[in-house]
Amino acid sequence: MRLTAFTDFGLRVLMRLAGAPGRSFTTDEMAEEFDVSRNHLAKVVQDLAKAGYIRTRRGAGGGLRLAMAPDAITLGSVVRALELRQALVECFRGDGGSCTLTPQCRLKYRLAAAREAFAAAARHRPTPQIYYALSTANAKLGRHREQLEALERSVGLDSTFAPALRNLGVLVFKMGDLERAEHLLLMAVRRDPRSADAYRNLGIIYRQLGNHERANLALAEARRLANDRVLPDTGGTGRDGVAR
Repeated sequence: MRLTAFTDFGLRVLMRLAGAPGRSFTTDEMAEEFDVSRNHLAKVVQDLAKAGYIRTRRGAGGGLRLAMAPDAITLGSVVRALELRQALVECFRGDGGSCTLTPQCRLKYRLAAAREAFAAAARHRPTPQIYYALSTANAKLGRHREQLEALERSVGLDSTFAPALRNLGVLVFKMGDLERAEHLLLMAVRRDPRSADAYRNLGIIYRQLGNHERANLALAEARRLANDRVLPDTGGTGRDGVAR
């Protein structure tokens, strides 16, 4: 199933607000940041406010803020509020549509079940992938504090999620906490042993710690993994037989 652009931008608004809880945003600011029509985003904001997810305030010092704690917002509830009001197919409309196959159609019930299953699966608490995506967006915008907060939340939700472990390890390393950076990057390569970037940063950390043997091993592994990425295609698999 594919989310509508309306729901997509609704989720982006909530993630942006959750990533910067100490400030308010205007609709104009978000429309410019997301590169979307201001009028379109205003409708999204209006529906989010009606559903109780955000508060809006006009005038000086006003703007948009979350109306509840980020952890209280589930993906499923947002999808149900914004997405499931849209008819998945014509015969799901309130008037039943005009499809001539409706009387004998068996697909409608399967689609209805799939729609409910999708909503049920998304009803859980915020996922580490959502916070990881938010951290990536903040990194591109140069918002490193918000990037760090989103990565911490991602790892807090799933301490085995390798991409967040790797990026958090690199960020912590840049902040000068070598011990924690080493721990995070080691966890990342245990979950994803093909991460050249994690090995490269581990090598640099070990050099700074004076452990040249481990540094050489980590950097050699980083080079091997980087070389594997540029090998010519040999039927869709790497040297280890894993599809690339």
